[in-house]
Amino acid sequence: MKANIALLAILAIPAFSQRDVTFEAEVRGSGSSGKCTIEVNVDGVADITIRGNQGRMRTQEGQPARWVRFQCNAPFPHNMREFRFRGIDGRGRQVLLQDPRNSNGSAVVRIEDPKGGSEGYTFDIEWRDGFSGSGGGFPGGRRGDSSAHDAIRNCQDSVRDRAGRDFNVRDLNFTSTNIDNNSGRRDYITGSFQGRRDGGRSERFDFSCQVNLGNGSIRSVDIRPLGR
Repeated sequence: MKANIALLAILAIPAFSQRDVTFEAEVRGSGSSGKCTIEVNVDGVADITIRGNQGRMRTQEGQPARWVRFQCNAPFPHNMREFRFRGIDGRGRQVLLQDPRNSNGSAVVRIEDPKGGSEGYTFDIEWRDGFSGSGGGFPGGRRGDSSAHDAIRNCQDSVRDRAGRDFNVRDLNFTSTNIDNNSGRRDYITGSFQGRRDGGRSERFDFSCQVNLGNGSIRSVDIRPLGR
């Protein structure tokens, strides 16, 4: 009996490890406009995150989803003026959960397969006037785009630290990150994230960072659980 239990545990390890899989894009070309075609097999629910030239697929329900192809005719940029998501093939539902224009270049697509057995899904993401952060300017021309990216990254790192210390929340998933351009609040980064307290269920939080967008430094961090 003990041998059978041990064997079952060993067999379960690969399936668990395959529930969060990264995949490198095949990029042929360059430019500020382009398109990526992503094809996956899903049996349940899976979230696909595209950032730069890498994709991450996390199986939320059902059997582990599987990458088939990730092809782009140009590198997927961190910033872009126009973006479009388009579901091409598959029997279930495909929806854009996160627009990369509002999340520092991360696009998240959820696929929900309603029937038993694996199904192939294909979707396109397209963009225009994209740039990677090495050039271009921040709105208003006063701040460099690379400094704004540093501020966003530093803000998210500070939010992770504060969430762990004050709310005992780990494994944060940022669902939105935005630069607040309202009058009088140009030096703020705001957004939301999901996280799980130890032994508890996933919860949603809003956050804001007061920042110096000129050099990327953080002045203060505030986190507020939604519903409070």
